[in-house]
Amino acid sequence: MLTWGYFELSAPVGTSATSMPRYFFHLRMTAGPVVHDRVGIEFLDLAAARADAEEAVRQTIIERKIAGQHLDVDALVIADRGGHILAVIDFDPNFAPHSSTPTRQ
Repeated sequence: MLTWGYFELSAPVGTSATSMPRYFFHLRMTAGPVVHDRVGIEFLDLAAARADAEEAVRQTIIERKIAGQHLDVDALVIADRGGHILAVIDFDPNFAPHSSTPTRQ
């Protein structure tokens, strides 16, 4: 488990001869600049990265609501090493996450 900001993400254990892709989880804050993940986490693929990020967001929302704290994040942005946005997990007014994948033009 890797704790980063509000989020705990499951980092894969061990290494293999083939390097897995590294995904970066940036936080788009309600007020203020984007908080950039400069380390990233390796996952088998985007689906695995998104699933882990969505679960981390759900858990964070639950914990913050129970504590009576406001969640000041608009979205969690998943990017690749080149900075290309691969997916965005937005928050609706009830803090329920929903995921989207940007369309390529």
